Amino acid sequence: MARVSGQRTSRSQRAAAIVGGVFGAAGMVAGTRVLSGLDVPDYPVLRWLVVYNVVTSAVSLVVAVALWRGRRWAAYAAMGLAGAHALVLVGLAALRVTGTGVANDSLAAMGLRTSVWALAAWTASRSSRSTR
Repeated sequence: MARVSGQRTSRSQRAAAIVGGVFGAAGMVAGTRVLSGLDVPDYPVLRWLVVYNVVTSAVSLVVAVALWRGRRWAAYAAMGLAGAHALVLVGLAALRVTGTGVANDSLAAMGLRTSVWALAAWTASRSSRSTR
């Protein structure tokens, strides 16, 4: 699915793509370092969460490129990332309430990921509506 002929990607959508791409790259690096043992945080690490972060960070890079290129599906993909992160954030909060060791850093990072991708989705959907 290509963008509409002659359609330019807005500055705000490109900014969202850059921020999303930077978060994706940072998440991949940080998560891979923890999984490989190069970094050993001084707080409880939920391995499944680190794997989730690495996988969604890779997806984030694809979505960021699609946002940059103005692909029609990119706004939906950004919404999907925001939704997935929000669900995981709710799950982490539930784990915390039930006494499972969930690090403050994990909660804060997932909240930030959720916010970044929600903003990217909003920006992309607003941008695609204005160019119709």
